[in-house]
Amino acid sequence: MPSPGDPRKPGVAAGVAFSLHHYKPLAVRPPEARDGAMESTPVRYAIVSPGRWGRKLLDAAADSSALEFAGVFSRRPENAGEITARYGGRAFPTYEALLADPQIEAVVLPTPHFLHHPQTLAALRAGKHVFVEKPIASTIAEAEEMLRISEETGRVLAVGHQGRHTGGIRRVKAMIAAGELGEIATVVIVQGFPHALFRTGDDWRTGATAVPGGQLDELGVHYFDVLQFLFGPARRVTGFVHAPEPGAPPASATAALEFDRGINASYTTYSTSVGRSRMCIFGSRGALELNRMGQDACTWQPISDMDKARLGGNPPEPIQFEGPYLVTTALTAELEDFAGSIRGGRKPQVGAEESLSTLRICRAVMEASATGRTIRLC
Repeated sequence: MPSPGDPRKPGVAAGVAFSLHHYKPLAVRPPEARDGAMESTPVRYAIVSPGRWGRKLLDAAADSSALEFAGVFSRRPENAGEITARYGGRAFPTYEALLADPQIEAVVLPTPHFLHHPQTLAALRAGKHVFVEKPIASTIAEAEEMLRISEETGRVLAVGHQGRHTGGIRRVKAMIAAGELGEIATVVIVQGFPHALFRTGDDWRTGATAVPGGQLDELGVHYFDVLQFLFGPARRVTGFVHAPEPGAPPASATAALEFDRGINASYTTYSTSVGRSRMCIFGSRGALELNRMGQDACTWQPISDMDKARLGGNPPEPIQFEGPYLVTTALTAELEDFAGSIRGGRKPQVGAEESLSTLRICRAVMEASATGRTIRLC
């Protein structure tokens, strides 16, 4: 049985019982995704330069019968050797050799952001389906070309935004649709990790050209995708970004987003303080707080009468969401969706178009910060 804090179940603080509310996810993966992914021949895939996150994806894929690991290319032969020893498959001497192998159907690219564009185009043009990590690319022009080439080649291009695959976010979407939260007033998100405190000068993420949006590209795209999954396309965006020195990527940012029906959201990110991934949704029936999109301890605070409200309202009540969970089983879910898209001839839940829209938000926040304007997206 998973122990408290096990990432494959909602994070449970010591001594906290989640007996009051227990929500099961609705349609965690659509039937067509499960059927296409699970009931046909596994998709044979190869991975490129897997580091820490790439190995998480390998573990996630190994938990599914929808995918079969077939090979790896890494610029470090010792890394490729470790991967084949643990996961099987073969090591390719070059990326070109990997793409030339007719047994490889799909390529997984957990590579640096600035490589997403050239590596994806090469794979698509070689007839391979592609799963690329977020952000889809470093620039909007690159992302637009990736979308166009995927359409021209008829190959699936999926992007690693696993948030909408989590049981917590899917259940919240159903709760909003059913009116369980009442009329949504606003959404407040804080997400950050102390990345900058532990990076060395040779880290590729320190270059503004490699990660133009800094924390927005690293983290913001996840919640921008979740917000649009919950509320539809963002209509207008404004915000502020801060870079520690000229030419460096933004280390912190705050964005304000406007959606239909008068729903507003704020998003703040940083790279120099404690780890946090918290979303609070304030509705006319109460406030819902999700941590790590339902993986860690969450709460529901119902609306109280005015006397109680003046004293802080009713105390928050623990609420539990079943998986998939953000950094474990949701990775399996997004890869199964990728495989199901290949076998079922359909679009992935998060493809190039969806990911491109999150990159547009990132660049709009940066433009708003530089010009002092509010940027209209649609």
